[in-house]
Amino acid sequence: MTNIKDNLFFFNYLKAEKINLDKEEFNFQLETHPEYPSLLAYNDALNFFNISNITVKIEDKDVSNLPDYFIAEVKSKLVFIKKENNNFIIDVGEQKKHILSIEKFISFWSGVVLAAESDIEQNSKPKINKNLLVGIFIFLVSVASSFSSIYLAFFSFFIFSGLFFSAEAIKQGLNIESDFSNKFCNISTETDCKTIINSNTFKLFNYFGLSDTSIVFFAGQLLSLSIFLILDLETDFIVYSSIILLFSVPISITSIFYQWRIAKKWCVICLAIIAVLFVELLYCQFYTRGLSILNFNFQNRLIIFFISPFLISLIGWLFIKPFVSSYFNLRLENKKLFKFKRNYNLFKSSLIAEKRINYENLQSDIFIGNKDAKLKLTLVTNPLCKFCKETHSVIEQLFKKYSSGIRINIFFNFKLEEGDLKENEEIAKLHIKLVDLFLNKNQELFLEALGDWFLNKNYNKWFNKYGEELINKKDSINLLREQYQQNINNEVQFTPTVFVNEFSYPIIYDKADILLYIDDLLDDKEIINEKK
Repeated sequence: MTNIKDNLFFFNYLKAEKINLDKEEFNFQLETHPEYPSLLAYNDALNFFNISNITVKIEDKDVSNLPDYFIAEVKSKLVFIKKENNNFIIDVGEQKKHILSIEKFISFWSGVVLAAESDIEQNSKPKINKNLLVGIFIFLVSVASSFSSIYLAFFSFFIFSGLFFSAEAIKQGLNIESDFSNKFCNISTETDCKTIINSNTFKLFNYFGLSDTSIVFFAGQLLSLSIFLILDLETDFIVYSSIILLFSVPISITSIFYQWRIAKKWCVICLAIIAVLFVELLYCQFYTRGLSILNFNFQNRLIIFFISPFLISLIGWLFIKPFVSSYFNLRLENKKLFKFKRNYNLFKSSLIAEKRINYENLQSDIFIGNKDAKLKLTLVTNPLCKFCKETHSVIEQLFKKYSSGIRINIFFNFKLEEGDLKENEEIAKLHIKLVDLFLNKNQELFLEALGDWFLNKNYNKWFNKYGEELINKKDSINLLREQYQQNINNEVQFTPTVFVNEFSYPIIYDKADILLYIDDLLDDKEIINEKK
């Protein structure tokens, strides 16, 4: 499975070009691309985010004309290249960089280059930093705690730190991507968080491990702290905490010994959790200095108040963990299935195996896009069809991005009888007005009007916006009747129905899936040159 760190070189390149995007979504696009890790996968992933980019083959003599930053293939491996004076700095995603002279670079590279262009307007949008939001939340809770006790405010900060590292440990155990783990868990050959955390040595019944123990412990601490804050029993909480923290010492020492002498790998996250536990213990010892634990008044009621949150946390995590694990397993399976789904050859095989219709019978007087385009999509729709809204959204996306490369024929499947103008006046007027907008205005207004209808489906508001007057009512009515008869001739019974050139769109694919294949269809000479 692809990791974000595997594509670190590419994210370094995007950062240099001041291109901001969702790393997780970008990684998903790469993971599910049938051609990953080829340059085509990166090209298509950038296209998904509508980031302008180009992939070209450059002659050796033109190397000096390359931009300051670009992606190139060096020794059959994609890398980020930074030009500096007459040298080329090679970034493979690791901390170590390689510097090559122009002569050495030419001897190693393949000549294939990918370069992207930052869209300042798109990339200037502020991006919400989740870690920053979490940090603000922790700070606010700590400040709120300080009104009761400055000591507990500090202690709450330790608890939140423990919860953060515990959550990172859980992510490692469930193979969930994390920027923090990617940065710190592989800082050297001697660090490997995943191996230590997933080791069965510290697992109870081969299920409940150190990561589970830590998340339960710190969550229980937080709940217990909340109760004792309400009861205004600061000293009691610290005393009880110091006792329970003593039990963590032998477990922590055993974990350190295991990493040091047995696994011979260090888990940065585990060490951070141990550090938090030790800091908490020292803090409790500092707070209770001069206080005799043996003479302390332990109350059964308060002991129950202190222990109960840990039991609640344990039961809650045992209940939640299977759902969390299943959720991320399903996400992994979804990636695998999506990669299978994105395979264009499978789609094409399904497409050409479908029912075929003479394109002359699919050519419509109502169309959007390029009239003479070789790739032709035909949509049979109905404004009253609840399933047509999603398909219309797909058509809008195709028109926005590929209007010069495709022709999209539109057929309305509406039987307009003589009495319909009276019996179904609003429905008939809607269809006639839509056709009239196309015949006498432009493609954009027609598409906008149809989209507005699918969005609101309010006759009064729609006609107030686009008007009821008709420029050529007779032609619009005749065209609707011709289209309905054409649908009968083509044996179209349901809406939405889609055709790709002369082929019926495969029923096993969602209409929105065509967005995955449109680039391949545009380049597929066998499809766009099919003869009847």
